[in-house]
Amino acid sequence: MEQLDRSVVAFPTHYAATPQDLAQELELAHLREMEQDYGCSLLGNLPWLAWLTLEHRLDELLMSGEAAVRSYLAEHRLDSPYLAVIGN
Repeated sequence: MEQLDRSVVAFPTHYAATPQDLAQELELAHLREMEQDYGCSLLGNLPWLAWLTLEHRLDELLMSGEAAVRSYLAEHRLDSPYLAVIGN
């Protein structure tokens, strides 16, 4: 740990700080775009979101807005704060 260059590494983790910071910036920009386009943002577990899209047309539901997504997921018992977060 003493040999890690703190100007390069996101201390105390071993991850390179620059790509991690860039990914965070890009994620926030994408969430803002989603909020503008759909009125809400959606993030979570990628395999879960992909399955919801393939099996339950999540992409189409998003076009109907946050209330439609929340209602559909609750109605079908698919809402889980550990797998997907809907916000605005």
